[in-house]
Amino acid sequence: MEKYNQIQYVIGKDDLKEIINEIIDERFAEKKEDELVSIKKVMEMLGVTDATLWRWDKMGILKKVRIGNRVYYRRSDIIRIADGQ
Repeated sequence: MEKYNQIQYVIGKDDLKEIINEIIDERFAEKKEDELVSIKKVMEMLGVTDATLWRWDKMGILKKVRIGNRVYYRRSDIIRIADGQ
């Protein structure tokens, strides 16, 4: 019969809430990078025109994502552009 070492932690309700919120924030941050953003929002975020977005798509700098007749951009690609990469 194997013996297992067990450790118990006693934490308060507020500390538990904080830990849970940190875990949730990390999960949403990961998913938020994959979020799709509209042309209008991208123009506001980067301070560019729709012509610039069209040109960047043709040059492969910032590729668009089509869903039906709508055009979006990946938030992770927008962050990359904003960071100057």
